[in-house]
Amino acid sequence: MTHLIANDIDLNYRIYGPAALSLRAQILRPALGAEIHGVEHSIVQTTALKDVSFSINNGERVGLIGANGAGKSTLLRILAGVYPPSSGTVDTEGKVRTLFDITQGMDDEATGIENVYIRGLVIGATKAEVADRLDEIIAFSELDEYINMPLRTYSSGMRLRLAFAVSTCFGGDIILMDEVFGVGDQKFYEKAQKRLHDFLGTSGIVVLCTHSPELVLSMCTRALWLDHGTLVADGPCEEVIKKYLSS
Repeated sequence: MTHLIANDIDLNYRIYGPAALSLRAQILRPALGAEIHGVEHSIVQTTALKDVSFSINNGERVGLIGANGAGKSTLLRILAGVYPPSSGTVDTEGKVRTLFDITQGMDDEATGIENVYIRGLVIGATKAEVADRLDEIIAFSELDEYINMPLRTYSSGMRLRLAFAVSTCFGGDIILMDEVFGVGDQKFYEKAQKRLHDFLGTSGIVVLCTHSPELVLSMCTRALWLDHGTLVADGPCEEVIKKYLSS
């Protein structure tokens, strides 16, 4: 059965060579999401996540909320296997797909079609799987003759449309999303929202990192609130968001 379990996750990392940072670290400490400590010999050690544990089961849609620097995106990348935790473990059952930077890997000098294959391979699809869905991706992106032109000739909206078409074409059991992105004009946006809804509907678990309580309420059944790298609340969206906003 699809599941996602975080067990006592800690993430510490060092920053080397910060000139004259000791005084600055003390001044800025209250404003920073990550805890700064051990400032000595031009090495700063920060704690991004502290003892984070939770279990997500098949069928759940979970929103990660918290202020800037709270550790939301960092936690999402640990769950995806991008970052190894300093301690603790992540246990996943099922194929994981990520929607972080949906243009990652795309090449300005390659054509639209070539970038479909590049982006597909980056997110874990095989060349045969991309070939099977190529016509669908091209049709959804609405790029017409531009699909055979270099990516550098595309507008920012055209790039996003192509990246979105590829990224939402290959589903997974567990979907990890960092914010929700705009993908063009209102007509295409409405089409994209329907596709995203259908894409997420086929997955067993969705974890969404966002600053928007409204988005969590509309898309999720459960919320996790991170504050300075610590999980301070976990429960139904309405309850957790009420605590978050009142804080």
